[in-house]
Amino acid sequence: PKANEDRRVKQAIASASFPFGLVLTWFLTVTHCTADGDVLSSAPPPPVHPTRLRITMRSTSTLLLAALAAALTADLSTVSAQLPIPSKPDGYTYMNGSLAAPVQIDVFEDTMCPFCKEAAPNLHSVAEKFGADSVRVNTHIFPVPFHNMAWECAVAVQVAYAFGGDEAAYAIVDQIFANQSYIGTIDATTSAVGFLQDMLGETLAGFGAAGWGLNYDA
Repeated sequence: PKANEDRRVKQAIASASFPFGLVLTWFLTVTHCTADGDVLSSAPPPPVHPTRLRITMRSTSTLLLAALAAALTADLSTVSAQLPIPSKPDGYTYMNGSLAAPVQIDVFEDTMCPFCKEAAPNLHSVAEKFGADSVRVNTHIFPVPFHNMAWECAVAVQVAYAFGGDEAAYAIVDQIFANQSYIGTIDATTSAVGFLQDMLGETLAGFGAAGWGLNYDA
């Protein structure tokens, strides 16, 4: 029956991406309206005079275009409200690797992961061997919940980056790897933060005790 067929078409269109699926589903409903705007039941529509039908379809098309224009305007306003594109990709670049390098390696590592600790020196040696113009290694810190103090270490790397850039971030990553076993045994978050603050102060020249709070949100 035509009513069941229309229902299946509406359900298929409704599953399409928003807002167009919603707008087109509305369009199918409106096409069953008379010129007076009365929505008919699911029963087959009565015969419509050709002139009256043309008026109905023309009005429907105008409303559809208006709805599509409104949807596009809303989408564009959302895009314009987003944050600007950052000047450099996310992550910490090793040894100033070039964005134009033919080989781009993005590494997602947890500083409290023993396998990441083993892999990092090999990746760094590749970048050192081939040079910044040939290979770019970009590290993203990805703390996982089952590694103790992984989040606090990730914060320490970000604080170091905010203080001294990529070089400082990698210096702290190396220090965390070197002390990974001990950090994993710390029970209290405050104790871990205190240890990491001392680590930053000893590793980064000029980093004071207040640097953690000042650079946390950077």
